[in-house]
Amino acid sequence: MWNARKYIKIDTFYASSQLCSVCGYQNPDTKDLSVRTWICPKCGAEHDKTTRLMLKLKFDGVIDMKIREVNENKKQFIALLLLADEQENMIDHYLEKGTMYVLEDGNVKAECVVTDEDNGILEIKNIAVGPKNQGQGYGKALIDFLVSKYADEYSILQVGTGDSPLTVPFYEKCGFVRSHNIPNFFTDNYDHPIYECGVQLIDMVYLQRCSEENKLMNILVLNGSPHVNANTMAMVNAFADGAREKNHDIQTVQVMKITINSF
Repeated sequence: MWNARKYIKIDTFYASSQLCSVCGYQNPDTKDLSVRTWICPKCGAEHDKTTRLMLKLKFDGVIDMKIREVNENKKQFIALLLLADEQENMIDHYLEKGTMYVLEDGNVKAECVVTDEDNGILEIKNIAVGPKNQGQGYGKALIDFLVSKYADEYSILQVGTGDSPLTVPFYEKCGFVRSHNIPNFFTDNYDHPIYECGVQLIDMVYLQRCSEENKLMNILVLNGSPHVNANTMAMVNAFADGAREKNHDIQTVQVMKITINSF
């Protein structure tokens, strides 16, 4: 038992993405990883494997959590939106152009809005969990969903927030690192002072998380050691060249004295 709910540990190889969450039918055709969407031949329910990745397991009513995209009437969730961005006209700048998702677990527990910022960057413009549902993992579930869903489309997931002792540590625990600041963002753009945990928010702090396939790679260039032969350097250079072709960010470190027993 946790948080007054019963959780069941399932086997690593449990075929959750093959199961229809409506009728329980197991579709063997979905073993093909290229199949991302499918229609249940038994009941006709439509499924998206990406959305189901972590969010639509159902075991006798124990867990029934899903994330869905909202395409119309996004303002119906204004109460949640205002928890993350307390000035409505600021929300209006990104709400309609952004893609909105809500997390449901019986009812709506959380929401997020993301926008395409070009150059392979997806930005979380708004993410909020209802006050009674905070601390239960819903915010992290939304972030994990975004990371999985957009892994092949974007190299960086970023978020801008105030320099708050509440939000910054949360994002850092979710794998984000500080990137840059926009000075005086909150004092210049909001019509009233904004406080969080007793701290007035002044600057916008940007944090970024690189996708698994585009993490910053540190290439160690071995230079000046008698143990480094031509084959080793050729391998290192080929690796670096391949990374650059994929637009990875390369950091080169020159090492003048190094002993290598094996490589």
